[in-house]
Amino acid sequence: MLGPRDGLAALKAFRLAGGEKISTPDSVFLFTDDNLPGADPARRKQLHEAAVQAGVSNIIPAAGCETSELIERGLIVPGELAVSNLVEIHRLGGIGALGLRVTVRDVAELLRGKLLSVTVPETVRVDLTGQRQALVSGRDVFFALRREVGRDRLAGRALEIGGEGLGGLNLHERRRLCAQGAHAGLAGVFCLPDRAGVAELNQRIVRPYTTVEPEKDAGYAHRAAFDLSHAQLSVAPPGGIDGWQTVGEASGEPVARVVIGGGGSCALDDLRVAVDIIKLRRLNPKVRC
Repeated sequence: MLGPRDGLAALKAFRLAGGEKISTPDSVFLFTDDNLPGADPARRKQLHEAAVQAGVSNIIPAAGCETSELIERGLIVPGELAVSNLVEIHRLGGIGALGLRVTVRDVAELLRGKLLSVTVPETVRVDLTGQRQALVSGRDVFFALRREVGRDRLAGRALEIGGEGLGGLNLHERRRLCAQGAHAGLAGVFCLPDRAGVAELNQRIVRPYTTVEPEKDAGYAHRAAFDLSHAQLSVAPPGGIDGWQTVGEASGEPVARVVIGGGGSCALDDLRVAVDIIKLRRLNPKVRC
């Protein structure tokens, strides 16, 4: 999966490494920013020319919603692997696929048909229990989980999520949970396929697939249970998402601007929730939204 910026860099590296035509063009999906009004025309032209020259056939004008497009179009299904330089690749773990983030140079080598050597990371297994509080999202769940399990335990490892509580998260919320993987230094995030998730997925995907589950004797670097009721509504302050706080912890802080639907969202569901909250209220005239 290639985005506008990393895609251009990868295609340039591909050419510099001696590549002419991509070895398996059907497995490469390039997302361009033709859907965005503020895109740089010169860079956009460069990207299209490089893609045509390399033989890229799957060009999709949907920058910013790359993984959502892959899933909604059935281009990725449970049990499959996708690689990209984009941090959003972790989202695919929400449907039981594996998204692996690699460097631009790695992508260029894959485009040339070369093998990529990777070290399989240790895995942390977390079983979800209980139920979420009202309006708590998958993103809120992830940051609460990160706090309880410990960031040091997660960094550099893969996170496997299962348990009965997982059934209370729809696919959108699972993808939101997995999307935050990069903010814990995770090598990958994977939600185990369950009955609820598969039933929802089958309404969107028509091609056959085989789910992947861990071996019965699988070993883990750490195992933990996380009660979903512990997750609270949260906000990311201006300093960045690593400064995440619960709404309670941020209570009393002055608010000048609110961003809804930014990084890690990219779905109508988020806007619908926001509308339901504010439609019967007045926005403070001092707050930009």
